[in-house]
Amino acid sequence: MLNAGNNVLSDNGFTLLETIVTIAIAALALSALLPVFSDSYGRTNITDKRRLALELASNLFNETMAERAWRGESAREGDTDDYDWSIETSREDNDSQNSSAGYPIQILITIKDKTETIEIMEFQRIVWVYPPL
Repeated sequence: MLNAGNNVLSDNGFTLLETIVTIAIAALALSALLPVFSDSYGRTNITDKRRLALELASNLFNETMAERAWRGESAREGDTDDYDWSIETSREDNDSQNSSAGYPIQILITIKDKTETIEIMEFQRIVWVYPPL
């Protein structure tokens, strides 16, 4: 198509200005969505930390029961690469004077994150322990 100045105009494609404006609008839209993805990643990270802390607490509880470390009152502490933990065991008062009926033991496990110095979880169980026959 020719215009009055004998310059050729083309109806094919976009101009450079149109392309730059489109890219700028797309960049603004994507930057508005960035916090959504960032928040989602943060929540996944916290969920993973809690899951790992729960596994650690479960393992510590099972070790305490297997080693019979709950006999009497005791406290111990330790750490892993990511967590500091502590265990406190205490014998609960039992109204029954019959020791053959067993007695309750309280086991309190506290797990803290090393990097953020926050308490991830407090895992408490009261277990009824029966004396060996």
